[in-house]
Order: sequence, then structure tokens, then C-alpha cells
Amino acid sequence: MFFGCLAGLLLVDSRFGGRKCQLLAATVLMGPPLVLAGFALMYILPRDAAKDITTTSTDLPSTAMPGVPMSTSAASMTGSQLSTVVTTTLMQDTQQDSLLPLAHIVTMVCVIIYGVGFQFAWGTVPWIYPAEIFSMREKETAVSIAVCLNYVANAAVVIITPFLMTWSTPGTLFFFGALNCLNFVFVSLFVKETKGVPLEEAPRLFDDDDYDSSDESGSEE
Repeated sequence: MFFGCLAGLLLVDSRFGGRKCQLLAATVLMGPPLVLAGFALMYILPRDAAKDITTTSTDLPSTAMPGVPMSTSAASMTGSQLSTVVTTTLMQDTQQDSLLPLAHIVTMVCVIIYGVGFQFAWGTVPWIYPAEIFSMREKETAVSIAVCLNYVANAAVVIITPFLMTWSTPGTLFFFGALNCLNFVFVSLFVKETKGVPLEEAPRLFDDDDYDSSDESGSEE
């Protein structure tokens, strides 16, 4: 995850990256692997073993849950929540039954890819994007609301994920995979690229459909 975050920060203002394109790329890295991991647990594992994984996830100590302690950054909480719970559960189960390594390996690899994808964009861009798109008159209030909602959303993931895992581990992976598909649609339709756009010009991206941010980006280069 560290390397995903580092790559995202290095690319976000480079000519190879940007806010919108990295969010879209990260969503592609996050959604499909979660769906694949869910199918791995459903169809590679025997049915009884899949039930055991769901049961084991409810017995994890609180220190195994990401976001605990809460002193870790909110950005890393969401991306590591699923990663730590699923990976710890599968590692414990692998020790109990050495005949079921394939589904465990597939799931852990997929969840790690998800975590790297999260840190590549969704762990960083939402913290800087709100400060770029509002006018100076709106900025203070808007950024405060955005940061508050970001923390609330992260807290919600920390709270609901253990309950979802109790219900169904594959179902949890499908649920978050589906949310990432919705993220892709949302970013495609509503997020504007702000790379290279002067702060005073950024609000025009949402007010003027004819405004082309690529002109500003080109002038910056």
C-alpha cells in the first residue's frame, strides 16, 4: 500500500497522471479484484470451508481490525479494512486446513491489489480535490464539510465491515466491488480534471461546459 500511495503522489501532478484519470484507474484496480476474490471464496473453496471463513472472521481480536487504533490516518483505514480482516482470516484458516491454499492465495492477492489501488488515488486525491474546486468564498466551509464527510465515511466502513463479514465474506467483497463500479460511473460523469488549472479558474470547470482544462494544463507545461 505504501508503494501505491507513493506512486499516486508522484503522478498526481505529472503529465502521466491527474486527479480524474488516477481515480478511474484506481477504481479499475479496486472493483474487479474484489469481485474475483468473492468468486474465489464461493467456487474454489468447498461450501463448508467458506462458512468457516465467515465464522472465523467474527472471532478476530479487535487489534486485527484496521482503523484500530484510530490514530492511523483515515485514508489508510478504508483501504486496509478489508485487506486486514480478509487476509488475517484466510491466514488463520490456511493454518487449519492446508488443502485449501488456492482460494486463499487468490483472495489475498486480489485484496492486496485492492489496497494498492485505493492508496494510488482514493486514499490521497479526495483530500486535495475539495480544496481545488471551490471559490475562495466557499473554500473554507466546503473543505470543512468534505473532510468531515470523509472521516464519517471511513468510520462507517470501520463499523459496518465486521458485521458484513459476519453475514458473508464473499457477499462483503461483492458489496464493495459493486460500490467501486458506482464510483467509476460517478467519477466519469461528475469529476473534472483540475491538474494544471489555476485555483481561481477551477470553479469554471463546473459552471462552464465549454471550459477546457487541457488548455490550462498545456500552458502550465
